[in-house]
Amino acid sequence: FRLMFLRAERFNAKKSAALMVFHFKMKLELFGDSEILCRDIRQQDLSSDDLDCLRSGSMQVCPLKDVGGRTILSYFKMLKKYKHPDNANRAMWYTAMTVLKDEDVQKQGAIMVAYNYWSSIEKVTILRKHVEMHAALPIRWVAGHFCYDDPRLHFAVTGFRLLVLPTFAHFRFRTHWGSPEDIAFRLQTFGIPTENTPTDKEGFFSVPLCHYDWIKVHESRDEQASVPDAITIPRRFDVLFGKGNAKYHTGNLRCIHLVEMVAERYENTKRADKTEVADEVVSMIHNSHGRFLKWNNGVWTEVDHKTAREKVSNYFRSLRGHRSKGTREKNSAVKKRSQPS
Repeated sequence: FRLMFLRAERFNAKKSAALMVFHFKMKLELFGDSEILCRDIRQQDLSSDDLDCLRSGSMQVCPLKDVGGRTILSYFKMLKKYKHPDNANRAMWYTAMTVLKDEDVQKQGAIMVAYNYWSSIEKVTILRKHVEMHAALPIRWVAGHFCYDDPRLHFAVTGFRLLVLPTFAHFRFRTHWGSPEDIAFRLQTFGIPTENTPTDKEGFFSVPLCHYDWIKVHESRDEQASVPDAITIPRRFDVLFGKGNAKYHTGNLRCIHLVEMVAERYENTKRADKTEVADEVVSMIHNSHGRFLKWNNGVWTEVDHKTAREKVSNYFRSLRGHRSKGTREKNSAVKKRSQPS
């Protein structure tokens, strides 16, 4: 537990101690003086209003990480549902502290992406409370992105940066204005996947099923139910099955690079020996603490060795196809140039 605070403050003992004191002060203010101060917050500790806010999808954990392997937390003001601002703060606290149980988040930090479509900025007093609550969490925010579609919010966003955000966070804060489609493209240039955001090109919202799956999985964990192989957020070097942004995951790109490194040896060996080369790539992934994961019933689950090897073999076949296509196109171009005009 204490190591979490040291990592958040880059092992500065004095700052870590101050953060821990502030953390418990804020926890006392939000959850009261009881045995809850000495343990992790569970969903059973949240009130019905807190749970409504949690289920509204205003704060979500992206099932995919960015290209740097960091966890993404998304905040959607349009989906926020609460009777009192502390309902939102308690739901955010639970979400963030649950994410922090992952050691990779503690080491690499996290990214916050806030969306504010069809809506106005919160009151400054409420925003200050949100920022103060986040400052009490032992989480290192690597970057923040604020996305909005109303040009009238330009001055309000500037005021938020100057009046609410601490000075050291200014250079990590980016603003994006435009249509949902334009903003999605800009976020992708920062390596942030956008396929699981609850908005389409027209700006209509619906909470993705993966958010409800995340709540259900952690509710079971809070109740100490048996969920042995459930993985909600992949690690940096994990290789993901599936289409879409999974192929841009850091672990998938690294696996493709490893395949390219031994592709020549793979092609020059007999069919029976190709399995050994594929096994070597699988072993290299496992030796770097990577896993081969498939999305199943709202969580990532690790596949067996045979399925992982077949995934690697598919990469070899795909690489062979791309190279063959490139060779044919090159030969065709040379042939055209050699023909008399």
